[in-house]
Amino acid sequence: MVKKAIMIIVLICLLIITLTVVFIKSRESSKIKLVEETIQEAQEINRNSFMGVEYLEFAGLTEESADHFNDDMPGAKGTSDGYVEGYYFKIPKDSIDRRLTQIFITGGDYHVFGIRLGDNIEQATEKLKERGYKKTGTRENINRDGLLRTRFQKKLVIIELSTDMDSQIIKEIAILTDY
Repeated sequence: MVKKAIMIIVLICLLIITLTVVFIKSRESSKIKLVEETIQEAQEINRNSFMGVEYLEFAGLTEESADHFNDDMPGAKGTSDGYVEGYYFKIPKDSIDRRLTQIFITGGDYHVFGIRLGDNIEQATEKLKERGYKKTGTRENINRDGLLRTRFQKKLVIIELSTDMDSQIIKEIAILTDY
């Protein structure tokens, strides 16, 4: 009787361990798939936009030079006219190299899916919805000149359009990565 009870306990423990491993592997697999789908969407953005830089491009850092950067001091890249700035972070977080995961457009004739500074946010919203982006929120950011920021997301890609509080005209465009 005792041997039977021990055997049942061992089998239950093995079952729990097996299910835990399967769950963890499944989660890792879905994260990898989400990152891969995000990279595909980044390629779509790069093909259909002009930003002066490539979204999610690799920084191409060696391990030694990557040690000089962290989330508080990421590597940066921008256009020569100063209207576009981008920052390199790790995606996924445990990768060695960094990608250009944040791009900010504040001037010039740059566009994302044909959406430019000076465009109407309602028309831009329709363009993004046609491409599968969902509006995830609008918020005032008082730390950045009191602009109203409207966010749209698809996979891990966030496109943020900023307007003055009382205007529908886009003043800034940001492409961010939700990692």
